[in-house]
Amino acid sequence: MPTTLAAVTAVDRVIPCTWPCDVALREGTVVHVRFLAAPDREALVRFHEGLSPLTQRRRFLAATPHLNSKLLEILFNLDGTDRVALVVEHAGQIVAVGRYSRASGSPVAEAAFVVDDAWQSRGIGALLLEHLVAIARHHGIERFTAVTQSENTAMLDVFRSGGFPVKVERDPIEPAITTVSFPIDPTPESVRNRDARDQTAAAASIRPILAPYSVAVIGASSHHVSAGTVIVRHLKAAGFAGPIYPVHPGAEPVEGLAGFANVSAIGSPVDLAVIAVPADAVIEAAASCGAAGVRSLVVVSAGFSEEGEAGRTRQRDLLQVARHFGMRLVGPNCLGIAVPALGLDALFADVELTPGSVALMSQSGAVGMAVLAAAGSRGIGISSFVSVGNKADVSGNDLLQYWESDDATRVIALYLESFGNPRNFARIAARVTRNKPIVAIKAGRSAGGARAAASHTAALASPDAVVDALFERAGVTRVHDVPELLDVAAAFSSLPLMRGRRVAIVGNAGGPEVLAADALEVERLTLATLADETIARIREHSPRFGSFSDPMDLTAAATPAQIGLALDAVSDDPNVDAVIVCHVTVRAGDAAALANRIAEAGQRSGKPIIGCFLSARAPQPAPNVGSGRPIVLMDFPERAVRALAHLAARSEWLARPAEEYSPPHDSVRTRAQEITNVALTEHPEGTWLGPVEAAKLVLLCGVRVAMPVLIHDADAAVDAAAALG
Repeated sequence: MPTTLAAVTAVDRVIPCTWPCDVALREGTVVHVRFLAAPDREALVRFHEGLSPLTQRRRFLAATPHLNSKLLEILFNLDGTDRVALVVEHAGQIVAVGRYSRASGSPVAEAAFVVDDAWQSRGIGALLLEHLVAIARHHGIERFTAVTQSENTAMLDVFRSGGFPVKVERDPIEPAITTVSFPIDPTPESVRNRDARDQTAAAASIRPILAPYSVAVIGASSHHVSAGTVIVRHLKAAGFAGPIYPVHPGAEPVEGLAGFANVSAIGSPVDLAVIAVPADAVIEAAASCGAAGVRSLVVVSAGFSEEGEAGRTRQRDLLQVARHFGMRLVGPNCLGIAVPALGLDALFADVELTPGSVALMSQSGAVGMAVLAAAGSRGIGISSFVSVGNKADVSGNDLLQYWESDDATRVIALYLESFGNPRNFARIAARVTRNKPIVAIKAGRSAGGARAAASHTAALASPDAVVDALFERAGVTRVHDVPELLDVAAAFSSLPLMRGRRVAIVGNAGGPEVLAADALEVERLTLATLADETIARIREHSPRFGSFSDPMDLTAAATPAQIGLALDAVSDDPNVDAVIVCHVTVRAGDAAALANRIAEAGQRSGKPIIGCFLSARAPQPAPNVGSGRPIVLMDFPERAVRALAHLAARSEWLARPAEEYSPPHDSVRTRAQEITNVALTEHPEGTWLGPVEAAKLVLLCGVRVAMPVLIHDADAAVDAAAALG
């Protein structure tokens, strides 16, 4: 069964269990990579005969009009260790072949690959090189060589683009022949190049989903309450500019749009198909989409891996269809997708969508709908929303790489119930968070929550302490509920980061200011020590009975203008890194006037300022919150303090030097796998490692620990203590 695209980074693989796999090329097309096998003889002959004479000559250094039995015997003489061959397929057809071979036990192997003429210049050569390097390293190979024509600059560029120290030598006797050689251990440059290729390919593969030119809705009919019809209605109402094609066997018009009996009958290219039919009809619908050249699918239908073994089988079959045709797949069992700025509302739930800069992924449709509704009520705009459901294919890792280069997205918010590939998530997130903050809720913290997640979307739980460590290492901001998710997303999208942890509190409400001061201590922030000049400046324009230390209560007599002057003073103070304005409205119009003053002070000072308005008369957040205007309004001071704490933590994380990712050496991985394999052989259902085995595993990962000593009586304990020192 193919792995998902979230788990195809070749350098990270442990051989041989991760092939076959599916990989996106740099323009987004998904291809299948697997080992060449004996049944491929006829397919390989057809592939070779379809190559142009130039490509044949460059591969074999001479034109070879036919693969005779002798050459086929050589090409299929494979053992999976010293002689390895991979094929790249699309829609069941071989489009490229790569291989290496070495003398038994030699640290050097000769590598070669050939790509169908129609598939050249799409990154397949670099892809094959990456995978062959991973396999070769696992089997103890240290160096690759390759022989090619000197004029074959494209092939030479592939080797150079790998990021390895390549040595190129022309044959002194035959100058038309060039030999390339290089060590295949990862280098910082090879890792960066690989990451760049992965990001480009993943983003391109998601583009037909989140920026489609046309959308077909499978299951839309004249039945007004069907999910497909609701989605067509939403697309029309949102103003999607591209063609919308309702598809239903009756081919009747839907919401005023011409209907089609099947996707093939449309007769025009379709980027995205939304499938909303009963579960037992989904696979046939997906196959018809693939045959018609549809590039991506969103399956909202339920009845897959969340419903037991029969559903899991159905989901595997669905993914296999998507893979065969190279389509990306969102879902199944999801709410849909939305990109408000494009009028792309492919959701079967009624939610008010406001364009903005926060991208949101939710593994739960219901939670996603609630977050969208709450974001709209608070004026937080959405750049794009994806409900991933069961995550059969498209996962958070893919979406992170798309949003990384999406100009409309400034903040990424995630609701997660599981990780598809934690190692890839950590690597990708650590890169993305250098430029865009990631805010995440990881559900399933408790045993009960983990069980609920498993039954809800077939999610596999991760230990909560591991999740905390993973997020902290990657710079992901972890929050624990939806209100905090929205608070932090609003703060990150609208406010600058804090330069320190000193906060000034100013306003007309003493009680809320005390609550804010208490919360500062809990969140490891501090009250600012205001300069004498700041206090003198505030006294000059404030009610005489006010308190002029931090927190600063100007009393209910203070007008918005007076609070605004105090705000200007504290935000100018070099001892202040952020400001919270606590306000209880006592006169009509005061809150709106003060909100404008907060926006002005934030723009002028370049410091984060949060307004805390505790009143039924508090203004609604401005609709452009999240588009760069430095104003965020909240209803309780504790929420404002938590948001500032996250701003400070992100600033501190960004100040750390970026870590260069370095995959563990294969010998380390092999020894680590031996330790876990012994435990799993005895306990195939899973088990905790004993203290000695756990310490050995941690030591292999480069963490210094005291090696435990297992003892059985008091005398042994005394001896062990003396030995340990």
